[in-house]
Amino acid sequence: LGFVAKGWAIPLIFGRPVMAEQRYCVEYAKRGTAGCKKCKDKIMKGLVRVGKIVPNPFSESAGEMKEWYHLKCIFEKLERARATTKKINDITELEGWEELQDEDKELINKHVSELAAKANASPKKKAQAKLNNSGQLSAPLSDPTVNAPRKFSGFTATKAGSSSSSPGPSPAKPTQGSALSAQLCDPNHKDCLLREFRKLCALVAEKSSYNAKTEIIRDFLTKGSGGDKFRGDLYLTVKLLLPGVVKNVYNLNDKQIVKLFSRILNCSQDEMVQDLEQGDVSETVRMFFEDGKSFPPAAKSLLTVQEVDASLSRLSQLSNKAAFQDAQVGLFVFDCIYFNGVSLMDKPLCERRKFLHDNMKEVPNRILFSEMKHVTRAADLAEMITRVIREGLEGLVLKDIKGYYEPGKRHWLKVKKDYLNEGAMADTADLVVLGAFYGKGSNGGIMSSFLMGCYDPESKKWCTVTKCSGGYDDATLARLQKDLDVIKIGKDPSKIPGWLKIVKNYYPDFIIRDPEKAPVWEITGAEFSKSEMHTADGISIRFPRCTRMRDDKDWKTATNLQQLKELYRISKENCDFEVTAGPSKTSQNDKSSSGGESGGSSLSASHGASTANKTSKCSP
Repeated sequence: LGFVAKGWAIPLIFGRPVMAEQRYCVEYAKRGTAGCKKCKDKIMKGLVRVGKIVPNPFSESAGEMKEWYHLKCIFEKLERARATTKKINDITELEGWEELQDEDKELINKHVSELAAKANASPKKKAQAKLNNSGQLSAPLSDPTVNAPRKFSGFTATKAGSSSSSPGPSPAKPTQGSALSAQLCDPNHKDCLLREFRKLCALVAEKSSYNAKTEIIRDFLTKGSGGDKFRGDLYLTVKLLLPGVVKNVYNLNDKQIVKLFSRILNCSQDEMVQDLEQGDVSETVRMFFEDGKSFPPAAKSLLTVQEVDASLSRLSQLSNKAAFQDAQVGLFVFDCIYFNGVSLMDKPLCERRKFLHDNMKEVPNRILFSEMKHVTRAADLAEMITRVIREGLEGLVLKDIKGYYEPGKRHWLKVKKDYLNEGAMADTADLVVLGAFYGKGSNGGIMSSFLMGCYDPESKKWCTVTKCSGGYDDATLARLQKDLDVIKIGKDPSKIPGWLKIVKNYYPDFIIRDPEKAPVWEITGAEFSKSEMHTADGISIRFPRCTRMRDDKDWKTATNLQQLKELYRISKENCDFEVTAGPSKTSQNDKSSSGGESGGSSLSASHGASTANKTSKCSP
């Protein structure tokens, strides 16, 4: 499997990592809220802090984030790091060092010199792949003290297309971009072997500069493993060397990877985490894999680079839902505020919309105008709200067609099912508190989000339904810190009780001690929805908030899984309701609900919400 984790590109768990050029920055702490990644203490405002620039694991579109350290802590961490870890060798390598005062520059320079001196005094042993006289990539020397993947030195491989005759799904077809390189590829040549690709990764990992890495890769793609000509799949080799642009490679946190592999390899999670502090996650996984007894390494492997890529492609396809196999991504355009250097923010919405239609052409199923209806009567608005809710859409956005666009201000009103009739049309369930999470910002350090769930009488286990963080005032949160009988587990998987069915994404910081004695809360949301992340038959609640603490109920009278399924079914299948318009304040015959001054403008947003009346509820 391949991963990208905090600057390390790891095409294979058995090889050494392909290390991206590590970047560091330095500045004075601005607010004093950031914590040091090593000692976990806050970095006080005004102190020098060093940041390690890493890929953002929380963004699907990549991006970067900074891990902050105290000056002393970062150099202590680098001192213990493996030899392959990129160090700070020069003060000028720190982005932002020009902004520092002279005395702070001298202090950092002193740390850099001491780090270099210690590294030279006791160099660490490391695996090195070298080029022999013929330019061929050779494996590291067989030294039991060196962290080289010696057990894989006997790799052999079959032809790239041999997997088609084996049972199981056929390999993924090569993409159009690899057609030319596939023609020039000799499947029988060892340039196609996984072993040779692993050696290339090991050699690249030893170099810290981009120029050196580029030189190594260029030589390999020009001369190949034999030193005369490259006979592998050029497109595929480059593709695997750039995992950041491959959808088969996932962003994961280092500790997440370690926790996963500790369970796979049946080894100590604490020992793996401790080893992780020395450097990179791929080296940790490789070492524990080789030392483990659950999965002894094979003497030979029949994998080729092409087969590895085909397997990753098949794995990525398994996560696609069948319902969306034929779906196309479309762009729905609803407004235009800037066109060819001209700002349109001083134009009313009706003119901006006309300008948009005059200057844009729709591309069927790709680029479309968003649906917009000019409403002048309250009855028309009520009918539209009814249709939208019955179709399962979230709601409407009401705007004045004579309104201007002002950045930072919302001159519109949202209308949703749970907004109507003081929330009477919202979906609700009486759920039990199963756990809690630390809050963020002003609620940092206290429990402010709560894991809500229900009991399944068939499996006799508790299932998760939603994570609720709304509906609590400061006084209620303060009281809950004392009243809730919880155990702090810190998201530790080994401390999750057997009575709880939960996925790792929702491992809480605190778990309720006894769910049968836990409080019952009424949770209200926009609608019941489906979520693979929750274990109550995938049923969850969108935009949940706590609307009442049900002191009159216990776990036996709270909503159980069967009742929750029925609530979900009724809300989706039997939405027999109609929103009607009440009497207008300005016109009893309902000719226009926005007044004579507005004329042809859209319906007043506030009136549209206040006059919507329920004829029957969507939920029981």
